[in-house]
Order: sequence, then C-alpha cells, then structure tokens
Amino acid sequence: CADIESSQQRGLSTGENDLCISAMQQIVESAGYRFTVYSMSSWGDSVLPWKDIGWIASYPFNLNRDLFTHGHAWQFRSDQYFNGSYGKFDVSQLYDNFFTGGQNKNAVISNGDTHNVGKNTGKQQNQMNTTKNNANVNTTSDEDYAQNGAFTTNTTLNIRTAPSIDSSIVGSYAPNETLTYDHVYIKGQYVWLRYMSYSGSYHYVCAGIMGGAEYGTRTVNNNHYYTVHSGDTLSSIANRLGVSVSYLVAKNGISNANLIYTGETLKY
Repeated sequence: CADIESSQQRGLSTGENDLCISAMQQIVESAGYRFTVYSMSSWGDSVLPWKDIGWIASYPFNLNRDLFTHGHAWQFRSDQYFNGSYGKFDVSQLYDNFFTGGQNKNAVISNGDTHNVGKNTGKQQNQMNTTKNNANVNTTSDEDYAQNGAFTTNTTLNIRTAPSIDSSIVGSYAPNETLTYDHVYIKGQYVWLRYMSYSGSYHYVCAGIMGGAEYGTRTVNNNHYYTVHSGDTLSSIANRLGVSVSYLVAKNGISNANLIYTGETLKY
C-alpha cells in the first residue's frame, strides 16, 4: 500500500500523480503483490484521482454511517485506546477482503461495535497509571492528528522546517497574524501546526505547550471538500462520499439538487 501525502506529491497535478501511481502499481503487481493507495479524503480528485485511493483517511469518527464505501477501507480515527495497550492506534473499517489476503474478514468489527472498544474501568485505569508511574514513564508522547483549521498568533512565532525547536527557522509570524493549518503534531511537550507554504514546502509553527502556555487561538475545521467534475450529479457524489443527497443539500445550502456546476466545491 503506497502512503501518498507528501508535499512533493501535492505539488503535482492529478494527471501526473495518476501516471506515477500507475507506474508503481505495474512494478508491484508484476512481483505478485496487490497494490492500492492510502491517502486523505481531502486529496480525492484534488491531488489524486478517487479511483486510485483504496484506503481513505478521514476524521472525525462518526458512528452513524460508513463513509467511502467505494474503497477497500476507511481509516476513521487515529487516537483509539485499547484495553491492555499503551498509546493510541489508527483504526479502520474494512469493506472487503483486500487487506486480509483474500481471507474471510468476519473478524473485523463494524462501526456500531466500536463505541465500547478501549473504555477502561476505573480499576484498570488506576493499574495502568500505577504501572506507568512505577516505571517512570514520560506520559508526554509524540502524536499527530489529521486535523485542519485556522490559528491566530498572540505573540511572535518562528516558522520552522520541521516540528522541532532544533529545526531551521525560515521566518516568523507577528502577533495577530492568521495561518491555515492542515495537520497537528505533538512532539514532547510542544504542539505544532503544519501548513503548506507558497513554495510548496511544509512549514511548522509552535502553537503552545501541552498543559501550559498557548501562543494563539486555534479553531478546528471539520469540513472536507469535493470538487465537482464533468458528468457528476449530486446523487453520484453522495454515493461516492457515502452520504445522502439531502445531507449535501443542507450542508451546502443548495436550492436545486439538479443544478451543480463543474469546478464547484462542496462541503461534506
């Protein structure tokens, strides 16, 4: 499975990425392996053709319905806890047996069964905390979230080439400036926001310290976007995204469900 979400790939056109993926697919399949692509839902048809993405990552978790059923799997969260394990896990819903080597996937739990997964009882949680304390484990661990939104600074902040205070500084934001971020990283005690610069490279700004100072105000955008293509209908788009037509109509304030335009951007 090819993980495609780098700034270099984002800088290519959809057609160029499609050619690269096809070339890689031929090499992998000629060696006797199955091939698919893992990427973010927001990249579908904006960076990569939807037909190329077989494993779609899209948050936040929604128990009410399955999304992206046209693919092999939907990764619906990256922060799942399981009893007896430390740290957070990526969790996906499988829609076929592609990732199980052709074997029956009956062991896969449905979305409706996941709401009780990882809920620790008070006794279990106390035991886990005691174990951590006795082992002198640093509870501040590295994490990252596929989250996007806007951040307005309240002080001067350095712009860095990586989510680290040891990385190179390439500029700075003045107080009350706003940036649009597409990913959140927690590295040690620091919270970092990632954004795409005009040069096409990812840059990082420290938004604050875990449990401490905040260097600005952060808002989270839970919307994802789909660009209408020639031949699309609201019904075909709804089927592709795993939502209802009425949901898209309400979400986008559409007055005529039979009238959409090529190039139009829809929220979902």
